[in-house]
Amino acid sequence: SFPTRRSSDLDIMQRIPTFRLEKLGKTFYVDEKGVSFPLSKNYSHPCMLVSGNIDERDYIKVVKLVKNINADEFSRDFFVGIKKIGQDYFLMTNDGNYEVEIGDLENMKFKIKGFKTFVEKYLIYQSPEKYSKISLKYNNQIVTTLRKGVQTEVENNAK
Repeated sequence: SFPTRRSSDLDIMQRIPTFRLEKLGKTFYVDEKGVSFPLSKNYSHPCMLVSGNIDERDYIKVVKLVKNINADEFSRDFFVGIKKIGQDYFLMTNDGNYEVEIGDLENMKFKIKGFKTFVEKYLIYQSPEKYSKISLKYNNQIVTTLRKGVQTEVENNAK
């Protein structure tokens, strides 16, 4: 007698990372549905690096933020990471000179658009190294924090 041939169908679903999260000493990927999965031992997917104690319920909000950043050429080139400290989120810049505080994850398109305008209309004429933090946390305002030892024009003119 001959062995019978059986066929079976196999559906393979590949998860594509939206960001890589380092949380409480563990590192893993999160996909566009906010589902976490382990890193590969053989391959590192190029995606946004995120760190901090982020609640799983907020993964989908972080996914939306990463998608907003990736959809805009300026943002994609400017921001290299996201970190959460306490309850506030910060965007890490490619030059690393200062942090961009965004606070919560609400109104992200508006906050990023405001930051882009700030950079294009003001920051390019300044020395960005003089800032330690640029905050977008508050509605309709951008608050900058100077590095220690940096004097303002008002202080310089008073001398």
